[in-house]
Formats: sequence, C-alpha cells, structure tokens
Amino acid sequence: MPRSNFRKVRALQALQLAWFSLILPVAAIGCDLDVVILRETDSGARQSTPASNTAAGQTGQNTTSPPPTAAGQDAGVLRPAIPPRSTNVPRRPLPANAERFRRDDTGFSGLTFKELEHLRSGAAECSLGIAYPSEGTVFPVGFRSPTLMWPVPEDKHQTGALVQVHYQNDSVDYSYAVAGDHPGELQIPDDAWREITARTDQSALAIELFIGFDDEVQRCKTSLRIARGALTGSLFYYQSSLDVAESFNVPSQPKGAQVGIYRLRLGTGDYEPFITASGSNCVGCHAMNARGTKLISMTADFHAENVSVTDSYYVYDISSGKPERTGQLDNTNFGAVTPDGRFVLSVGTPDCTQGEIYDVPPNRGVWFVDGPAVAKMQDTVTGETVLTNGLNPDWYMWMPQFSPDGRMVVFNHAKPDPERTGFVDRRELAVMDYDAATQTFSNLRVIVSHLGPEPTAPYDMTTQVLGLLHRNGRDNCSPPLGQALGSGKFDRGVCDGPCYPAWPAFTPDNRGVVFSLVDQPDFNHSAGRKQPAKSHLYYVEIASGRVVRLDNAMRVADLEEYGYDNYPSVLPVSVGGYAWLFWTGRRSWGTRGGGIFQPGAMGELPGPAGSSSSRRIWGSAVRLSDATRGDALTDPSSPAFFLEGQGERPSMRVSAALDACRPEGSACESGVDCCAGHCSNGECRVPEAPVCSKAMDACTTAADCCQDGTGQACIGGFCDIIVLQ
Repeated sequence: MPRSNFRKVRALQALQLAWFSLILPVAAIGCDLDVVILRETDSGARQSTPASNTAAGQTGQNTTSPPPTAAGQDAGVLRPAIPPRSTNVPRRPLPANAERFRRDDTGFSGLTFKELEHLRSGAAECSLGIAYPSEGTVFPVGFRSPTLMWPVPEDKHQTGALVQVHYQNDSVDYSYAVAGDHPGELQIPDDAWREITARTDQSALAIELFIGFDDEVQRCKTSLRIARGALTGSLFYYQSSLDVAESFNVPSQPKGAQVGIYRLRLGTGDYEPFITASGSNCVGCHAMNARGTKLISMTADFHAENVSVTDSYYVYDISSGKPERTGQLDNTNFGAVTPDGRFVLSVGTPDCTQGEIYDVPPNRGVWFVDGPAVAKMQDTVTGETVLTNGLNPDWYMWMPQFSPDGRMVVFNHAKPDPERTGFVDRRELAVMDYDAATQTFSNLRVIVSHLGPEPTAPYDMTTQVLGLLHRNGRDNCSPPLGQALGSGKFDRGVCDGPCYPAWPAFTPDNRGVVFSLVDQPDFNHSAGRKQPAKSHLYYVEIASGRVVRLDNAMRVADLEEYGYDNYPSVLPVSVGGYAWLFWTGRRSWGTRGGGIFQPGAMGELPGPAGSSSSRRIWGSAVRLSDATRGDALTDPSSPAFFLEGQGERPSMRVSAALDACRPEGSACESGVDCCAGHCSNGECRVPEAPVCSKAMDACTTAADCCQDGTGQACIGGFCDIIVLQ
C-alpha cells in the first residue's frame, strides 16, 4: 500500500474510533451498532465492511449507519453506495411483540452531514408528486422493494433525496438517502424493506420523501399498506420478442433470452427461462394446474419452405422445479388443468376454423384449436380422452379454469349463435360444478351475460400477417355465407367499448371470478391488429351475479393508457386477507414510461396496435371481505404494482400457481408448502395432538383456525385473516 494511502486510512480509522467513543454510552443502553471501516482491496479500490459480526438488519436489531460526518470528510474516499446486506432477514410476518426496527442508512448515500440535514429540513410544497407506487398500493411481506419514482423537471438539478418510513405503531423508524447522480428514483435496500414489511400491523405505512434541488427541498408524502402475509408460488408467463415477425424468425434474443415461457418466483423474485424454443419457432399458449406440478404448452414449428405450421401439445412434469416432458396431447390450446394435474379440459370450436396462432381467425373462429372440435377431458398421463358426463358438444367452453379446490369450472360460454346462422355467441361467462370421482359436469349457471355495448363495427383483421396462407380447417370445409375464409372479416364484430368476457379466474374463496372484458371477438389474442384492443378488468360475485369493474387496479396517470389490461390470473390461495391478481398491462411504469403509445424498451416505435414492448406483468391485492359482504359490491382491488425483475422483453399470459407440495419432514415456511397442510417449527409435520391451525395452515372450517385476535377464517382450505378496513 502506498504510504500516502496508508496514512489516509489510518486517519479515517482514528476518526471512526473517536466517533465510536462518543456513541458508546448509547450502545450500552441497548443499541447494537455497526462500525464501518474502510479497507483497501488488492486493486486499490476502497470498500466498506462491517467491523462487528452483527449483521445490519438482523431481525429485532436496532441499528444505525456509520457517521454521516465522516462521509463528508473526503468525498473521494468514504462514499459507500450500498449498506452492508444482512442474510438473516424475516421472510414472513413477525409477531406483534417483535423488537422495533430502527435504522438510519443515510450515511451510505455519500452525502455530507450538512447535505443530509438540509434534506431533512425540507418544507417546500410537493409540486412534483410521487409517480410510483400509487397511494394505497398494497404489497405483501418479503416482496422486492418497490422503486420510488418522481418526475424531475428539465430546468432543475437534483442534489439528493431522502426517504423516511414508519408505521403508526412506531414499530419501524427507517431512513435512506441517495445522491443526485440518480435523479428521480430511490429504492430501499431489499433487506431493510423485508424488515419493514415483516412488522406490518396492516395500518398505513407512511413514506416521507425529501427531494433536494439547488434552490429548494420538496417534501412529498404517500402511504402504502402491507398485507400480513408473504406470497408463495411462482408466476409463469410467455415472454416474446419485440414483434411477431421476430418471434417467428429469431428464436434467440439479446442477452441470451429466448421466446418461450418464463418463471418468476414470488418468494425470492428470481427470474428464469423455463421452457423456451429449441429448434422450434414458438413455445407458449400454456395451461397449468393450481398446485404447480403440470404444465401443458404448445410448440409450433414454422416451415418456411412450404408456408406451413406444425403444432404439438406437450405435457411437462414440473414438480421438481424443472420441466420434464412426459407426454403429448391433442389440440389443447388454453385448456384447464385440474388442480391435481391429472386431467385437462380442452376446448371445442366449430368447423371451418383453425387454431394456429399464426393464422388470422376467420369469421366464426378464434385462436384456440383446429375445428371442428368438442370440449373434452384428456388424461395428462396417458393422453387418452376421458369419458365424461354433462358436457354438451354445442358448448365450446373457451378459456376454462378450474377453481382451486377443483369443484367448479368457469369458461366463456361460447356456443352457436341462435340469431346469426354460422356465428358464435361468445358474450357470456358460465360456471359448472365438477365431480372428479365420476367425471361429471353439472349445474350450468350463467354469471355474466351481454355486459357492455352490442357489437356494431365490422371485425376486419389484416389478411397479410407475415404473408402466410390460410388453410380451410381440419376437413378442408367451405366457409359459410359465401365469405372468403382468409378474409378475417365479418360485420358487427367489434364493440364500441369492451363487451366480450374473457380469461376468467376464480378467487381463492370460490365466491368470485375475475375476468377481462374485451372489445374484440378474438379476445385480443391476435397479431396483425390495426388498432389496440381495449380490455377492462372485472370481478363477478358467483352467487348473485353482481359485477364491478376493477378501476383501482386499472388506475393510470395518463388517461390515454387506461383500459389495456388483459389475461388475468389469481394466486390459488389468499394471503393476508387478499386475493392476489396478476395480468398483462400496457401502461407506463412510473417515470420510466414504456406505455402502449410510447417508444418501446429497445427503441422501437409503436405500431398500429401500440408498442409491443408495453406488455408487462402487473399485480393487485383484491380484498376478499369487501367482495363478498354487504349489499353494495364495491371495487375490492387496490392500485397496481409492477413486477420488478420480470425481464426486459414483452411479457403476457401470466399463470399464477403454487409450488409442488413437500412431503412430511421437509423444510417449510407455511402449511401451504406441505402436502399435509401443516408446517411446525419450519418442518412439514402434522401435529400429534389436536391444535388449532395457524395462518396458512390447512383447515376445513373457520373453527379449525386459531382465533388470536386477527379474525382468521378458513379460505380455500387454508387459514387466513379477514381484512376489515
């Protein structure tokens, strides 16, 4: 080490020791402190490391950062950018009597003590506003820390920003700051965020943001809510390239990404390719069971030499966490897999229709399967068709989904239109009961019928989608009504506002269904569109048929981006009293843009149907109590949060599923992880003596759940709290 550098480090160490002697009396009364000492690496770069063995952020610890005054002595020497991470952080809610979390990480910003005090004293009116997350957004415990965003005017120079976070019950007092080299954004370190969220009592989490400029410091406020529960399971979604043409011709994508199905683990936020194209041009159109053990996907091979497509439908066993191809099925695009993964309900469609995703749907069809086809059950192990009772060959059962307990199925009640010969009535949602033991479907109930305006405008898709030719269905049939099969046109197909119910999903309590309402008869699953399809999110109460639009979840800053939300999916279990809804949205993310009418992430300009890169995965917490009680059905959703870490490519058609259950004796975090439904002291184990079931342990009725003052109920087979606000 050069002698001059050695003297600098020794001087800094002396300064830190002097500072430590000043605060030693404070440590004696219960504050554990980390002292950060600079060390010189082999390359000469300086890094900050904790001097003690106590990890900052350890559960129940009160910690503080190194002295801001030292940080300001030499801006080129002591400017550690990121606080030391703790690996021992809570992943689930802590008990109400957990020690307070008090930590000040502002010293890691590189700002001087004077600069930090200047930020803290800010009192100017907040004229900028916080662009993300929105006021009232609900997050789960242990999720990735959201990126706070705010606009920075072009005529202003940001000098720094500081955030203070606390609950009403004083269980958290946390501060963090950033310098001005990253204007408009601040992200609390994940370990600190997990400490904060683990102490939720479901009261508002107050956030004060101080934004410094050369001439003023603005003080902005917002509040979030943290549900008392941690999400489990994974999201599986199709990730495409920038446009359809690229998907056909370029399987390999920048940064090693490929077209196909990707996985985002909800507990850790890890993102990975799951099933991607390998010698094929497209892998997608997947369906899976609630327990996350079976996934069915279409593999499409495009043959340029004869302008044709070969579709194959494969079954994957994913119970190990990795996909293993185990079988092949017939014509199963967008089917419904039973919760145990044993059977799949494949959809029907009339004659003169084709199912290739590359083809423009003709006048009667939609991109599901080759017609003619009838709805049927297939065995995912043998591939054989299963004999069933109660299925009507005239009920096509489009976009079906089984309830988490497997006792019901919901679908678009597509059937021959009685008023228009040769057309399909596709404006109803229906549910049926299902008995797996006897393979019986019964008790058809229509829960949504002709919601929204009547279709009046012609449906006119382009006939030149990549220049592909159109086939005449399975039997080379002749199209009805004298229309050209490849025209993709028919009158009175498009509504002046959403009108076709699509992509339904049950809530975990089996009392409601979330669905999208689309203005296009192809339910927005089309390429070559001349304008973007409008799509809204709705909730319907099964027993009463009452419907409410989820405006909170669809709330946007730019009204031009309102109403482009489609393909909803719901996590099979409730967490913290909420159903967790995920979907494909085409809105801007805070100040980073990326909305439907903005240039895409890779610089591409929006096409006639908007920017393809705007398709991203969003989430919202949906209150179950508000959705099932009282005379008035109010919007139970909360403002949307962005799934950070989902990858940079367009993402769509998300499926939320649990992980495969674990056998007795396996490590667990909650009963949802265990095949027997009980987790005790971190191990899957059924209690020897009868005891009440704690949160996220299995139950049959509310009487099985521990009544510890949280108002637990049995929701979808697991104990969870009821949200009272």
